[in-house]
Amino acid sequence: MEKLEWQGDQIIEGIDPLIYLTANKFYETSKIVHHSFIEPKIMNLSFSIELYLKSLNTKTTISKKGSTDVDTPILERKLETTKGHELDLIFNRLKPKDQNNLTSLYLEKYNSNFRQDLFDIKNAFIDYRYSFEKDSLTISLTIIERLADFLKEYIENEMKQSNFSR
Repeated sequence: MEKLEWQGDQIIEGIDPLIYLTANKFYETSKIVHHSFIEPKIMNLSFSIELYLKSLNTKTTISKKGSTDVDTPILERKLETTKGHELDLIFNRLKPKDQNNLTSLYLEKYNSNFRQDLFDIKNAFIDYRYSFEKDSLTISLTIIERLADFLKEYIENEMKQSNFSR
């Protein structure tokens, strides 16, 4: 058996596949939730949108944990991404290239303003999680479904183009 040599810490920036896969779980859950269960449907869709956006802008540091002298080093994963649930703020923290790509592709595909649609649902996860505390809530299910579909497709295309092999 070949002994692995530690090559030093690695920093990976860009799409995080684990966040993306978690976003997919919430996205797929939203698809099986009946429309009459509006709060869980909206919460799952909005959380998937949040995670899709967060997956686009990550910095992961892989480092050797402690000072182990074993043949196979124990690795530690430290993830840096945007905190919070406000979708417009998460979007504003993306790299300008991603912001521009998202807005132009969305406009081309749906003839709609990505930033405005995102702004319109920016607090959906928080609002619908605590919907019982609100006097009234209004949201466009069409917009929230469209944004989730679009972001999922966008990230999948980005991963294909970069020959993402994880």
